[in-house]
Amino acid sequence: MTINTTKVFTTPTGIQQYEQVFLTSGTWVKPAGVKTAEVTCIGGGGGAYAPYYPGAGGGYIKRIVNVSSLPTNN
Repeated sequence: MTINTTKVFTTPTGIQQYEQVFLTSGTWVKPAGVKTAEVTCIGGGGGAYAPYYPGAGGGYIKRIVNVSSLPTNN
């Protein structure tokens, strides 16, 4: 799995947050103390074959996932 970027920051209320951007598929192991993860998936559109086929639009989905039962990376 390729991790393109990793950010760790603390909110004004003192909550530590992690952000990781992945460019390939693989396995994610949650950091200790994490209970939910926001997952965003973006898919590219399909190519066109002019003039008969216009191609397809890309896809996008974002969800908050409960990860409290997953093992942690201690």
